[in-house]
Amino acid sequence: MKHGEEDWVRFDNEETSRKTTAARLFSSGTTGPPKAAALFHFNLVAQHVLAYEQAPRPYTIRRILALSMFHVACIPVAHTTTLKGGHVSVVMRRFELTLYLNNAEKYQINEIMVVPPIAIAIIMFGVAGDKLRSIKHAGVGAAPMGKESQEKLKQLCAPGATLTQAFGMAVTCCICAQFWFWEDDTTGSVGRMLPNIDAKIIDDDGNDITAYGIRGELCVRGPTIIAGYFENETANRLFFDSDNFFKTGDIVYCDSKTKTWYIVDRKKELLEVRGFQVAPPEIESVLLSHPLIVDAAVIGVKGSDADAQSLRGKETWRGK
Repeated sequence: MKHGEEDWVRFDNEETSRKTTAARLFSSGTTGPPKAAALFHFNLVAQHVLAYEQAPRPYTIRRILALSMFHVACIPVAHTTTLKGGHVSVVMRRFELTLYLNNAEKYQINEIMVVPPIAIAIIMFGVAGDKLRSIKHAGVGAAPMGKESQEKLKQLCAPGATLTQAFGMAVTCCICAQFWFWEDDTTGSVGRMLPNIDAKIIDDDGNDITAYGIRGELCVRGPTIIAGYFENETANRLFFDSDNFFKTGDIVYCDSKTKTWYIVDRKKELLEVRGFQVAPPEIESVLLSHPLIVDAAVIGVKGSDADAQSLRGKETWRGK
């Protein structure tokens, strides 16, 4: 190689892995200025073990990676799981719909993990054909996606394929909650928390919500959760409580029958309309169920009353 070779820095003890930084991912979401989430080697190893080794596939995973390499959905899979699991990963420089579909067909990809904009592009532009017929399991994450869109994406995959949503963020080193690969779901749930992840729901006053079906802010802690933001004690005090739970800013509830979790919206994005809290993704999902609507966005606008909000939607129609 032009710049020579050097062996990996190696260590095999837990204490070192808990203190050695593997990556710093800048994350803000809707919670203010960017903050560097410091992922340790321990977090990445835990992510692989808890998300993949608990449920080995009966086949060799062949996946396609089209998200940026600095995106938390890519980092654990590209740098840990591919090497440890011996999986085949086709890496693209960027997402391009036609090339993505062609690669999926050419390399007989059997698992994909996509974000909603990519899923919607695949569904709505009508060029997928049979190119995804090798897909045995598809996952969607990074933002909520309506069950109607889920079902449409599933229909493009192999007969009997499973399709589920997952929940995670930079702070949780990617996946925090998921279904197992053999499970199928079209309700919009993100599944169950990974093993060893503690979760609780709190109300606006910070009190624990212990009843099923009641919405509140999700807080998590566990081996995949970062120890804190890099050199940002102000953010650490704000987002981590005294029991070391991280406040995700996501509004969720847990279903009493299935014990699975549902992400409603970001806490900062909820709109109050006539006294009711409205989550824009729920309205967008209904709009996207129309066969001629390719994309949709819903926002809140101020009404004549300074404290009142109304909903305003913008749709992109097929062929326009």
